[in-house]
Amino acid sequence: MDTVFGRIGRDTRYVMVSLPLATASFVVLVTGLCLGLGTVPLGVCGALFATLLLARVFAGVERRNLAELGGAPVVPPRYAPPPPGAGWLRRLWHPVTQARYWLDVLHGIVIFPFSIAAFVVVVTWWAVAIFGLAYPVLGWFVSGIPGYQAVPAALHLGDGYGVHLAFNVALGLLAAATLPLVVRAAAATRGQLSRLLLAEPAWLNGERRDRADARTRARLADLTGSLADVRRQIDLAHLAAPATARRPGKPGTWEPPAAALTVLADLGLQQALVALAEAAPVPVRLEIGVLCRYSGPVEQAVYDLIAEALINIDRHSQASQVVVSLRDEHGVLVPLIADDGVGGARAAIGHSLTFVAARLRELGGELFVHSPSGGPTVVGAHVPIAG
Repeated sequence: MDTVFGRIGRDTRYVMVSLPLATASFVVLVTGLCLGLGTVPLGVCGALFATLLLARVFAGVERRNLAELGGAPVVPPRYAPPPPGAGWLRRLWHPVTQARYWLDVLHGIVIFPFSIAAFVVVVTWWAVAIFGLAYPVLGWFVSGIPGYQAVPAALHLGDGYGVHLAFNVALGLLAAATLPLVVRAAAATRGQLSRLLLAEPAWLNGERRDRADARTRARLADLTGSLADVRRQIDLAHLAAPATARRPGKPGTWEPPAAALTVLADLGLQQALVALAEAAPVPVRLEIGVLCRYSGPVEQAVYDLIAEALINIDRHSQASQVVVSLRDEHGVLVPLIADDGVGGARAAIGHSLTFVAARLRELGGELFVHSPSGGPTVVGAHVPIAG
């Protein structure tokens, strides 16, 4: 359960950590840009290449730090890999041609003044609250400092220890009462700017979107006369995995039903997920935004990811609810599995998810895991759809 004190601590920690990170990012990226852009006309692109890669690193750290703020996790964007068979020079130049890298650079530079502002506001509010509430003790020492002039005296509100005490304690109480709101506002404002710059914008992959739109129109045309068949397939999937299949047993012993693999081969990924959800050890809500079939390797990889995630949820997460979504984002299939468990999941070496990640890389995709301690956990992937 999220308490007021817990929220203040997380927001304050986020702001405090963000300033040194933003300072390092600003200094490194501005210096790297000046050096890189200055040496490109000389035929040297190494400095610019290194700057873009460092911007990606700083952006990745910030995405992880945003977990402190709660809310929807920032799903890591897909960094397009170099073309297959590209030479070392083409690979070196590839990040320069990708808008995603330049957005990371923009974030690393623009976020710096906002980090300073958030830091100053939070530190000031904490200082006023602590000093004001501690004035009954600190006042005796502060008033003895040579040349010290109390704020009430400077404002012509009166002099004397009693006036100083009342003024500072009242100010401390006001600062302490508004501290949760002020710290939350400072952290949320900075965090929202980071989310806007670090999330995947809709315009980023225009050409790929155009190709995906053409494929989508063709698929919709194929599906126009097939609605009755889709309904029949959904009914068959429910028969393959009846609602009584979910019979909670000993935690950590659940395995995907064999019938789901049969449904995958015969009816496709979407209906296999219906069968998988029906048999899952915890309630699963499906949010499937696609209807068409994909290539066999793509469907198998996505199915394996979701099945493995459900196995891990049963074994480790102590979750009470799972949401599985599947959508097509401009020619990239994006499965997401979110649960409300204890968090702390990692795709460590030897973990079952590492084998899923290897299979996804073979298809040109990538796995991502967002699982802060205490939850929630989001496991997902970007899987390019074969043309």
